[in-house]
Amino acid sequence: MPLKTIGTIAIPDAMGSEFDHAAFDASSRRVFIAHTARDCIEVIDHDAGKHLATLPGFPGVRIDLLGA
Repeated sequence: MPLKTIGTIAIPDAMGSEFDHAAFDASSRRVFIAHTARDCIEVIDHDAGKHLATLPGFPGVRIDLLGA
């Protein structure tokens, strides 16, 4: 089944960036996205469909999809 775009969430200062890794936390309903070009993590509210925060200070960041 092909993927279908159902919306877009704006991330500040991310124009022209690409994102490689993400993880969804079911308990908080948050999506955490590794923004490697800016050494930060972007936090998205899944249910509201909006950007919540940019967490700086994560050089070489990646999201561990197999983590505990």
